[in-house]
Amino acid sequence: MFKKVVFEKAVVGILSGLMLFGGLAPITAHAGKQSYVFYTENPGAIFTFEAEHQEENLSDYLGHTVTKFETNTANDFVSKWNSMDSNADTVVIYSHMQERAILFEPGADTNAITLNGKNRTGTAYVDAALNQLSQKNMATLALMGCNAGLVGVDNIAKCLIRNNITPNSTVYAFDGNCKFGCSLLRDNTGDYSCRLSGPQVGFNNLLKTHGINKRAPMGLIEYKIKSDGTMGCSVTSKTF
Repeated sequence: MFKKVVFEKAVVGILSGLMLFGGLAPITAHAGKQSYVFYTENPGAIFTFEAEHQEENLSDYLGHTVTKFETNTANDFVSKWNSMDSNADTVVIYSHMQERAILFEPGADTNAITLNGKNRTGTAYVDAALNQLSQKNMATLALMGCNAGLVGVDNIAKCLIRNNITPNSTVYAFDGNCKFGCSLLRDNTGDYSCRLSGPQVGFNNLLKTHGINKRAPMGLIEYKIKSDGTMGCSVTSKTF
């Protein structure tokens, strides 16, 4: 199987060879930086290929040292997050998500991390709360799950940048349901880049839950705390 990534690696190899003769600069802008990729592999929540895609992007093309964590329970995620180095460049998380929760299996009742450690109705506790995650310094956090950056409500993207990572960080999260790559082509191309999904059932249901007028999903959102201390929020064309 000839993946796109194999072709790209070949191009990088050719360019590296040309350095000997043409004086081209090596691609080492981010060499030596530590990054992390979290992913689930529970039934109905298998993100193995997406994690491999991200590992290749970070290590092969940016020169990062990458650690991958398979985390299938909320408690395991908390443990692995807290074990990360205090300083990281990029952290990418693949899991089912909602605007207020990281879900480690479809429709999880308790196997989840939420804003306050409780379910949506506040009637029962789940396995973990975001405040159990120790603060980390990182340049970029990417939440690769549906609606984690739902605009107009308090969400896990905003909560993490306020409380769990340093305020100079940037968080990327989706306003809308997301998918990875083209389902018909990705096995051959190896391209699992993030994008908006076609069906937006979950997104539309969340709009109703929060009393927000029906609108189109905005896609990947960049959250960053501005110099005046307010939360910046903008649509971005960046991809992961």
